Amino acid sequence: MILPVAAQHDRDGTFPVDVMEKAHQQGFFTPLVPKKYGGQGLGVLDNCILSEELAAGCMGIYVSIS
Repeated sequence: MILPVAAQHDRDGTFPVDVMEKAHQQGFFTPLVPKKYGGQGLGVLDNCILSEELAAGCMGIYVSIS
């Protein structure tokens, strides 16, 4: 999701709206929010793993998601 487009967005200086929409659909914006409030209900360790995996694709895009 991130890695294939990260370099192109860096070169073009564009904001990755397509990636943000996909991240929102997957619930990456609200990992620690309880499910009853519309979040993913993940724990802290789950969030750390998610963060590490997203940041491996591109730290700049990850920061926008987090």
